[in-house]
Amino acid sequence: MKKYAKENIVEKSLACNEKKKYFVMYTIVFSLFAVAIFFPFIRERVWLISSKDTIKQHYPAFVYLGQYVREIVRTLFETGKLVVPQWDWNLAYGSSIFTTLNYYSFGDPLNIISVFVPTKYSPYAFQAVSILRLYLSGITFSMYCWNKQKDKFPILAGAVMYIFSAYGLQTSTGHVFFTNALIYLPVFLIAVERLIYKKKGGLLTLITFISCVSNFYFLYMLSIFAGVYFLILFTKRYFSGNKKNVFKQFVQEGFRFLFSYLGGLGCAAVIFLPVLIAVKNSGRSSGGV
Repeated sequence: MKKYAKENIVEKSLACNEKKKYFVMYTIVFSLFAVAIFFPFIRERVWLISSKDTIKQHYPAFVYLGQYVREIVRTLFETGKLVVPQWDWNLAYGSSIFTTLNYYSFGDPLNIISVFVPTKYSPYAFQAVSILRLYLSGITFSMYCWNKQKDKFPILAGAVMYIFSAYGLQTSTGHVFFTNALIYLPVFLIAVERLIYKKKGGLLTLITFISCVSNFYFLYMLSIFAGVYFLILFTKRYFSGNKKNVFKQFVQEGFRFLFSYLGGLGCAAVIFLPVLIAVKNSGRSSGGV
């Protein structure tokens, strides 16, 4: 028993060292590609961002979030009172801060960086975060592929193609929050695997919550991918063996998937529902709620 435990510890240590080496190599390769692609923008002093929506909406929201949170903290320290403004007359003709800016900035976990960056440095921080999104996309992609391929070079090559694809480059220099979908998709797939093979739905609940809070605009597409992947894995596991109890297993696994998924939506509902209602009541929708 002791011998088995010792061997297991050694195997985990070797696997950990192998992962460290891979991610060091990935960081180096990513840096080389990022410099080759983005340095010409920096040299010519041109913004990495090409989309007018980003310049007019997402970047101002990024700056607003930093100023908004810093003002709350400053007021708390100066007066001892926690004052969280919920309305701003400078948004359109006066609008809810929360429902207006959640779509553009407030729900994105990476935008919390704006809180720690002075306003005058926000342009640099915003563009750096755009590149950081690509880097994290490659990390999650590699995590998804790790146990599927013993040779790590194909994983590295796949990660580079995944993040520096036309979609990755267009979103990282256009609608930047769409790059988050590249980060979340591999995590969704890992979560489905954990659900099917380990009967653990916590990760699916968590990534559903994060994705829903970040931006519901692409949540439904990630959900479709997760649902299709669930069917693929279920078929692979249960149709290859005894098929007598397949329907029963499908119902059980389906309820586990649904319960975990709805759990994530439920946790995000306090943010998701007000924003969804605000969007449906806006002039861009044909009918109100």
